[in-house]
This record gives sequence, structure tokens and C-alpha cells, in this order.
Amino acid sequence: PFDCQVQVGATCIPIHKTALRLNSSLLTTGEVSYNSNLDLIHVGVEEEFAGRADLIKIILEGFYSGSVELSPDITDLQMVYKFGKTHSVTWLLQRTRRMLVSYIKLNDNPAPRFVDVFNFAHVVWCEDLIKECLDLLTQDIARDIIRMIFKRLSVHSVKSLTTSTTLAISEWTLYHLVASC
Repeated sequence: PFDCQVQVGATCIPIHKTALRLNSSLLTTGEVSYNSNLDLIHVGVEEEFAGRADLIKIILEGFYSGSVELSPDITDLQMVYKFGKTHSVTWLLQRTRRMLVSYIKLNDNPAPRFVDVFNFAHVVWCEDLIKECLDLLTQDIARDIIRMIFKRLSVHSVKSLTTSTTLAISEWTLYHLVASC
């Protein structure tokens, strides 16, 4: 039987406290770690996740297998990454980061997807994801696509581009692209 429940908004998701302990030190409150009673323990998550009990349930089920099956929906991927970062679930961060990079390559028009992921990487300050996006930019996204996406980039994203040592276009060209937007 389950000995713990994770409260997501009005929904309670049953889970074993051992699964919580093995996957997230931040979801493991003192009560989860040290309670030897037979009482059911309740653990709450941040309000940001309250409306996504369906997604949190998929994540918590992944605590048993070490993997999650997600659709390539950017909103879901971003929410899962935030959950992993908020609750320090390392394997979830690594898997979701790979999925976000794959999301950029889903079709023959990667520019809008690149901007979505690159801006998100700056919002959550994931240096690894920022670097992977920059690597894709140098290999997969041509100079004329940069012109199209510059208007959608955040200030922090533009700064990463302008200070990148791996960017495939010259600093002079980049300056003109920024100035023309």
C-alpha cells in the first residue's frame, strides 16, 4: 500500500515515500524521511503545478521507472523541466533537456521552436540547454533565420548570442542584424 500522497491542487496522487526519497531530496520533507508511523503522509507541490495534476502524475509514475513518456508539446516539456528543477530531480532534468533539444528539430522550420526553447533556457537559467541551443544555431539555423527570430528573442538571449564564442556568423554581421531589428 502507498504510504504517501502528493497534493497537486485538489488532487492527491498516491506514491511510496521510498520513491520520493530516491528521486527528490526536495520533495522529501522531514515527515517523509523520519515518520515511521503508519499514517498516510501528505506532501504538497508549488501552486504553479496545481492545474497540471495529470502531468505531475506522469512524472511521479516515472519515479519508479526512471523515465517519462511525454508528447512533444512545448508547454508540457517546460512544465516538466520546471518541476525537475524545482524539486531537484536530476534524471528528469537530463531527459527533458534532451526532449527540448529534439523539439527544436521536429520539422523543417526550427526557428520558432529554437526561440521558444532558447528563451525558456534563459528563464530557468539552464546553462547546458543554452549551450545546446547555441550549438544547434551554429550547425542548423542559417544566418537569414536569425534575422527572422531576433524580434522574438529576449534581452538575455540576445546577450548570449552576442557574447557566444561558438557563433557561426561574424560579430559585425550580428551587429547589423541586431541594429536592423
